[in-house]
Amino acid sequence: MLRHALRSASFRNPTETRFSPFDAFRFLQVIGNPGSGKSTLLRLGSLLPVSGAHVTGGATRLSVVGADAEFNAEVAHWPRLASMATQFDNHFGLLTVGETLAFAAANQQPAVPGGPTGLSAEEVAKHIGLDNVMNTRLGTETVRGVSGGEARRVSVGEAMVGPARVWMLDSFSDGLDAARTKAITSGLLRPFAEELGGTVVAALQQPAQELFELFDDVILLRDGRCLYCGPVADAPAFFEGKLGLKREDDVSDPEFLAAVCSEPESFGRPGRRVASAPLSDVPLTAPSLAAAYVAHVVREDDSAADAPLLSSNSSTGPLDKEQARAIFAASYARNGFAQTASVSYREVVNTVRDIQFLQSHFVRAIILALIVGSLFSGLGVDDFVQRISLIFFACLQLAMGGAAELPVALNNKIIVDRQSRVNHMYRPFLYALSVSLVYLPIVALETILFCAPMYYMVGFAEAGERFAVFFSIILLLVIAMTSTFRFVAWVSGSLEVALAGMVPFIALFILFSGFLATRSNLGWGDLGQGIYWFTPISWAIRALAINEFNAPEYDAVIPVPRAPPGTMMRKGTVYLQTYDVEPEDEWIAYGYIYIGAFCVLIIILGSITFACRVISEPRGTQRRLAGKTAADKLAASAAGRAVSAAPAAGDVEASTAAGASDAKDAPVAGAATPAGATGKVSHGKKLAFRDLVFDVRLVGAAAKKAAAKQAKSDKKAEADPSVLDAGAVARGHKRLLHRISGVARPGRILALCGESGAGKTTLLNTLAGRTVTQGHVMGSIILGGTAIAATQLRPRVGYCEQFDRHLATATVREALEFSAWMRRGHAATHANVMAAVDEALDLLELRPVEHRAIGDEKAGWGLSRGERKRVTIGVELVADPSVLFLDEPTTALSSTQARDVARVIRRVADSGRTVVCTLHQPSAGVWSAMDDLLLLARGGYTVYYGPLGPGSRTMVDYLESLPGSHPLPDGMNPADYMLDVIGSEGKTDAKVAGVRAAAAPAGGEPALASRASTDAAGAHAEGKPAAAAAAAPTRAQLLRGKFIESAAKATLDETLDGMGIERDSHSRRLAKTSVAADAHGDASRPNFCVQFAMLTKRASVDFFRDTEFGLKRCVLFVMLALIAGGVFFQIEDNTQSGVMSLVGGVVMGVIFVSAITANTTAVAIGKRRPSFTREQAAHTFDPTAYGLALTVANLPWIFIFSVLFTVVYALMVGYAFSVVPFMILVVFILANSFSMIALVLGFLAETPQLMTSILSVIMAVASMFSGFFLPRADIPDGWIWVHYLSPQSYALEAAIPSVFVCPEGEPVVSYARGPCGTIDALDGGVLKKDVPKLDFIEGLYGLEAQYSGRAIGIMVAESAALLLLLIYALWRLRSKAA
Repeated sequence: MLRHALRSASFRNPTETRFSPFDAFRFLQVIGNPGSGKSTLLRLGSLLPVSGAHVTGGATRLSVVGADAEFNAEVAHWPRLASMATQFDNHFGLLTVGETLAFAAANQQPAVPGGPTGLSAEEVAKHIGLDNVMNTRLGTETVRGVSGGEARRVSVGEAMVGPARVWMLDSFSDGLDAARTKAITSGLLRPFAEELGGTVVAALQQPAQELFELFDDVILLRDGRCLYCGPVADAPAFFEGKLGLKREDDVSDPEFLAAVCSEPESFGRPGRRVASAPLSDVPLTAPSLAAAYVAHVVREDDSAADAPLLSSNSSTGPLDKEQARAIFAASYARNGFAQTASVSYREVVNTVRDIQFLQSHFVRAIILALIVGSLFSGLGVDDFVQRISLIFFACLQLAMGGAAELPVALNNKIIVDRQSRVNHMYRPFLYALSVSLVYLPIVALETILFCAPMYYMVGFAEAGERFAVFFSIILLLVIAMTSTFRFVAWVSGSLEVALAGMVPFIALFILFSGFLATRSNLGWGDLGQGIYWFTPISWAIRALAINEFNAPEYDAVIPVPRAPPGTMMRKGTVYLQTYDVEPEDEWIAYGYIYIGAFCVLIIILGSITFACRVISEPRGTQRRLAGKTAADKLAASAAGRAVSAAPAAGDVEASTAAGASDAKDAPVAGAATPAGATGKVSHGKKLAFRDLVFDVRLVGAAAKKAAAKQAKSDKKAEADPSVLDAGAVARGHKRLLHRISGVARPGRILALCGESGAGKTTLLNTLAGRTVTQGHVMGSIILGGTAIAATQLRPRVGYCEQFDRHLATATVREALEFSAWMRRGHAATHANVMAAVDEALDLLELRPVEHRAIGDEKAGWGLSRGERKRVTIGVELVADPSVLFLDEPTTALSSTQARDVARVIRRVADSGRTVVCTLHQPSAGVWSAMDDLLLLARGGYTVYYGPLGPGSRTMVDYLESLPGSHPLPDGMNPADYMLDVIGSEGKTDAKVAGVRAAAAPAGGEPALASRASTDAAGAHAEGKPAAAAAAAPTRAQLLRGKFIESAAKATLDETLDGMGIERDSHSRRLAKTSVAADAHGDASRPNFCVQFAMLTKRASVDFFRDTEFGLKRCVLFVMLALIAGGVFFQIEDNTQSGVMSLVGGVVMGVIFVSAITANTTAVAIGKRRPSFTREQAAHTFDPTAYGLALTVANLPWIFIFSVLFTVVYALMVGYAFSVVPFMILVVFILANSFSMIALVLGFLAETPQLMTSILSVIMAVASMFSGFFLPRADIPDGWIWVHYLSPQSYALEAAIPSVFVCPEGEPVVSYARGPCGTIDALDGGVLKKDVPKLDFIEGLYGLEAQYSGRAIGIMVAESAALLLLLIYALWRLRSKAA
């Protein structure tokens, strides 16, 4: 027996948590509100630094006090005993389910005498219902994979494979329906605890009563304190009998206990939960409840006899001493070589399947090679400036291509952290080493694809050994820089931090490379020289320059600049000395040694960093440690109750109101209409729909599969046409909804329910008009007695998505006010908008957080999940919709949060609105808020439509009458019973199985449902499709046939006939447009100017509050200016190399400003795109107004960045003060152009990786054609158009000459510093004496100072063109959001 007595542990706040002992034969659940410490407790249980345990004859004894542990004998490694499934489903999406589970099993199951001692991947997959998707990929943003529930089961399965004897499961039921959750719990978790002697600790969000009763023990947490730890059966009695807390009869045990773990104001609400003593005498706060538990609970004796680790009835048999040592004594199941091989193979598979990643790298290399090769083709030996520029460009572009590793490394490190630290599959540093090894051939292929064509097209030294040096040096450099970027990602917490950390690396490596500023002209004194010798790019440029200019092609002698007349030297040596490069060949060998050593060092450093740094995914919802006290909250709650005491008014039919009253056991009072409101909801309209059919077009293999399936369906229709649709499905299409009919009434909630794949969300989207661009919709939809077209539904309805996508920096009130102004149209006034917002805040119980920022859940700040969901409802509610649609509003919420959301939805309906919502796994408390039900079976077939009735009796009576059904077991949630009857996947628990057995005819055949599921299971076991085994129609089709013959269908048809809706309308295409309109639809949006003003205000406030976008970018630009200014500080510009360095400084500023502006803007827009997509799906505002507002709001920040960067840099370099304003203007327009480019890509690209790849190519091409690396006159005619499109070319055309323009009236002084000096210039092998600097620059780059104004005008025109392209991107995204 594994005895685990955890006495105390430190949570995020300094509180003490106490638990009573629990052992291996106990089955434990943890219940608590988000932020209570559930995830932290489980992580502590799996990550405690335990040094060992006593192992004797297969028995283990473990006693933990705080963070210290004492053991008597041999060592057992605790992380090998415990395995954890975290709350978040992070996986390598290109691996299949089978590969993921097999990898976990192989790296957790050691080879021991007697064979495996744990569950295999196949066994676990069968138990948790993944055996039918073992060959399906998990999926990514661009690759379709398994469903969310299946991904959750994969996370659980990873923790279950292997020999672990303690399973820590964090929210393992998220995304699973009740039947599947019960099947996993009773069919796998319970036998693991009882038969294999294991311990299961599961944190649950919304446990149903049936699931709650399957566990033995329960821990209740609140604010990091334990309120109870003991048997499940004793928990309610402890709080009711000993502490005096009471509940209503309709509140189940888990809901009552979850309420105990919630905020104190959840008690004392009139009509809900009432304490038996005065409220002040009952412990309600977390400290008082924890103290009451410590005072009243008698703890068990700490001493307990040891028992076998595995009981004698175990399927694998008891472990002997040697087996126990082999399994648990080592930190890992496999040795380092086996781990490296396993991880490397997985990386190979994952990388080879990432076609987009490979294409982006290889295609980018080929495109750049061909462009560069054709651009620089035919260079002469005297074009040394262009040749060394090309060397620098090749090093820079291939090395910077490794920046694409940032998002990949950031995403993968969370997965690796869980697998290596939580489940101890492999050592973290071995993953870092394996990644470097696997990417080596990819980097080599990418380098050869770039170098081979480019090298010979340009005309570098033709000797084969010189190409080998060129290729190998660049390959080493790319490996070094890629490893550096990966290292930056591993030490960073987010993409923003990684980008901010990457900038200093890039700036130092490029500025001190010896190209933009030669070594003798570098600033920072000895420190600058040290950085020069440190950066690998400088070693690579030196080696490649020596390799090129020491070739025989450069053996001719030429005069030496700034030397006595007649001084001659080898041409190649003169070129090298111009850039302060040593001409000796041994420096090539030194370059190999240094860059190779740098590669090894950075890989080792990255491996050590990855192994030492704890890179954990979020633990769950963070608790708010500051805010109101409990007394303040109780007072606020009392005030809220006073406000909500009056019933709501609404224009609701009398029969509807009566039905709603009958359907509720305990009606919930609605919210009073605030002062200034009308007191009447004018757009709560009846929604009726008849014979809705939705067909979606398939492509590729899916179309062929659908065609084959359709052929089988046609044969079935010939045999039994009564159960199938008469309407034909077009070839290449799949029917998702089959003639769905129903009515949603004001003042009532229509629940759309069904198993996974039943089409709940599809039906909801169809009713809301959101599928018109995705398929063919047929049938009739009537809103308020008027037929309505599909596209006209959006302005009239509110749609709450399953995922809460909001602007993170906006407060709750701001979000509601913005939605109200935008969606109430021309009739909106300040009074009615404020009244609507106040009503929503009261109705949704958001008053306490109305001035709190919504926040970012992924970043771990802002509102809780329940509050976010209520905000999502609120932004739709203030638009005064005719119908409010909600897609799974309780998913991923705790039971308390789900009940709170259900309560506010009930209040919304009671205020006279029409509400339609989908529900996935409703608890009894959530279910009690519903009025009517439309039940769908898999495939989109109607099983039942009608009222639920008091206590759901009407629905239950109908379901019990179906063939193959069974009576509702006592105490079972009707929602769970409903899913069980229609054949939801998963096994039924013993209680239901017994009822089914009793209901079966004596001596007869099994019931229909049991027989159908048995036949299907047998066919699946034989490797045949279930459809091939079934000679009769599916159960879903049979249930639909029964509904067609039922009285409920006849009542529905009578209602629809009375509304004038034609029968058999499923063959008529639902119109996308219609002439019918009403005032509400015409005035649904404000005019363009109002939209632009409000959007600009919102965007300006958003950018101001976002420190990542504003303040940190300011710091970044100032830091870059200081670094660059230090490099070029008061540079000596009286030589050719000095002038070239000064020009390089300008070029550096242009390139860096472009890159930083584009990348930071892209990251910022990536965070705002989800909220824009949500708003556009509702047609909240005009995309043109949004694009203009985003641009205008961004301009002040761009101006601030431009001023900060230019002023600091210009003063340090020594530019004339008169030049600074013009330079600010150039930088401002340039930064705005690349900000616009990032905006366009941010809204066009499907994924961040694709956006990063495209942006890197654009940056490379813009720099290459800027006119610096290759002057305008030398660019081939076929490519000159790219030069004219590049914003950087015009920025350089405007900025470079302005630096060297001699003020009017100033004399030109030979070899003087400043713009009025001269230099000796080597041009085409000819030495020119005493050349004015401006003449040299204009002759070299083809730039003329007189055309600076023209360049500014073209840059402004390009910005305007980019704005138009941005507006196009926004409209395109809007059409896709539809």
